[in-house]
Amino acid sequence: MGNSFVIWGGYGGHNLGDEAILWAMSRLIRKLRPTALQYVLIRGGIAERVAAQYRAWGMEPVSFPSVRSLKLLRRSHLIVGGGQLLDDKTLVWPVGWTSLLLLANRMLGLRTLVLCIGAEPISRRITRMLVRHFYSLAAICTCRDGASVDVLRSCGFPEEKLYATRDVVFSLNNDVFPRRVQSTDSTPRITIVVSHDPDRTPRKAEYFSELAQRFLKAGCHVCLTAHDLRIDYDLGLLLRLEGEFRGDSRVTFCKPESVADVLNAYSSSDAVVSIRMHPLILASISGSLPVAISHTAKVRSLAVDLGIPTLSECNSSIYRATDILALLSAKDAYLQAIADRLAEFRSTVESTTSQALTI
Repeated sequence: MGNSFVIWGGYGGHNLGDEAILWAMSRLIRKLRPTALQYVLIRGGIAERVAAQYRAWGMEPVSFPSVRSLKLLRRSHLIVGGGQLLDDKTLVWPVGWTSLLLLANRMLGLRTLVLCIGAEPISRRITRMLVRHFYSLAAICTCRDGASVDVLRSCGFPEEKLYATRDVVFSLNNDVFPRRVQSTDSTPRITIVVSHDPDRTPRKAEYFSELAQRFLKAGCHVCLTAHDLRIDYDLGLLLRLEGEFRGDSRVTFCKPESVADVLNAYSSSDAVVSIRMHPLILASISGSLPVAISHTAKVRSLAVDLGIPTLSECNSSIYRATDILALLSAKDAYLQAIADRLAEFRSTVESTTSQALTI
């Protein structure tokens, strides 16, 4: 296999889960192939701070589509890397563009890899056809969970090239995270990850406002943060909540610009409450107690696999607050069990990715 890789996914500094995936993927490739050059394809423009972060991670951002990106595809192996890169949301993204890139790279005689991706159930016939004819051009496909493997299999992806692994973010370890500092203040500190996806999981500000109010009444300090930095996603909701709680010293706001920003918030919290999957993974690695609000199948699956305490959405917010305070008393036992699973998942990701890079 050649000595350069082009990484493709939902990158560009918008969603911190995707940014964590890219950071983890880059570190893992460098560990396994230390001399390989790395490039990341970006659809549309990219902020200079994001480009600078990618270069600090050892990757060169390249606009796509562009003449330079096409030249790179002629001499670099394509890695379709991590994230939910198979669903029925639209035919253009992610399935359409990904299929086109897989076809182009394969036609140029290079072996393409699909690594650690997630997939949602597919109902459209045309999406299933694209998976069967274009995703299957990859030399190997590793999926972040068994449910994603089942989706690929149901679409006709070749069984012999299909493997189950774990999310690539599990390959990170806490030695690259901010050092956790124990506070001298005994007041429980709870970080709530505000979440709003207009296409998948729309939320109103009132949902998180009520949750924050209940924690405040229970005597907690609350930090509100976002995971998706687009104004019509999490960030817009966070800004509305900032206006509501302005002047309340018990509430702080983390308006992140990078993965490092939210890691600082997580590592200084006793618990991180999230509907989204990647904040729970990052909180687990940082040493904070992750608490899942079970909304999607992938979050419920993660909670079971990793041993994360889960709060059902059918409960009222007052029960969530009191439940989490009760969970904090058992935090050390939870974190020890989670740490054991983290080590297992990290080993699985490294093993399957190492195997993929040798094909």
